[in-house]
Amino acid sequence: MNLPDAAQKGNKAKLQKGDAALAKVIQLQPDSQDAHLFKAKINQSTGTNESYKTMAESYDEYIKIVTAKGASETAKPNVKSNLIDAYSNAAAYYAVTNKAKAVDYFNKALALDPNDQYAKAELKKLQ
Repeated sequence: MNLPDAAQKGNKAKLQKGDAALAKVIQLQPDSQDAHLFKAKINQSTGTNESYKTMAESYDEYIKIVTAKGASETAKPNVKSNLIDAYSNAAAYYAVTNKAKAVDYFNKALALDPNDQYAKAELKKLQ
């Protein structure tokens, strides 16, 4: 980041606070898909190896909850867009840790959006 150290520390503290708040929401309501989604996004922004792992796990939960609700849920435009992001971002993490899962997730992203150039390019790299 191109921010001064103090600003970076402040941002990190805010992200950690948000992550803790979402963890509490998930504890109280584990099937809250948006809590998992935003926990993933916060951890992606944190940018550490540990936070990327948490990001992928949170996206996994989001994917599980949304897909369990069926096509009526996944067809909603905002949910579909978030689901594509979840598959792609989690797949990027799994490309390093679990190639088979990465390939599966990129294929699922492409099933939702066959024109997703990022998923196509990353899938090609994995094959």
